[in-house]
Amino acid sequence: MENTLYYTFSTIAQSLAGAVAFLGASVLFRLQSIAQQLRASADLLSQTWLGDDELHRSGAVGDFAAFVDRAELLVKQPIPSGWKPKHQAALTGMRASWTKRSKILVRLKGALLFTGLVMALAVVVLASVTVLASRVWISVSVLAAGVAAFVASLLVIGGLVWSASRDA
Repeated sequence: MENTLYYTFSTIAQSLAGAVAFLGASVLFRLQSIAQQLRASADLLSQTWLGDDELHRSGAVGDFAAFVDRAELLVKQPIPSGWKPKHQAALTGMRASWTKRSKILVRLKGALLFTGLVMALAVVVLASVTVLASRVWISVSVLAAGVAAFVASLLVIGGLVWSASRDA
């Protein structure tokens, strides 16, 4: 039983490390795509209010939350000439993209925290295999819990990757 615990928990830690790398690559790609959409929309909207320093400053530094807030405030005032449906679509798209980005980041933090915890616990179990293997019922319980935590981590990671790429 000792070898089973060694192999299982070392595999859990290594597999989750690979899954985290895949998660990072796929979510980073999606976040970059969202950043490009935000930048393009900000550039289009900035042309509408050339004299608004606050809008331009927030767009220049990439503070798109402040940019959207300021643009929505400006839309409530008399809109300058040249405002077209494409401008309204850009503003609506920015709001939606910013919301997507925020949701992805929250889920990413949760996934990394949970997966890091499972990996750390797998390493702790590896360090105490000889003690855990002394009783069969403890070994079986720890093994079952480890496999369940591994599957849960993969589901969390897979769910995040799927939801981030689904509306790409």
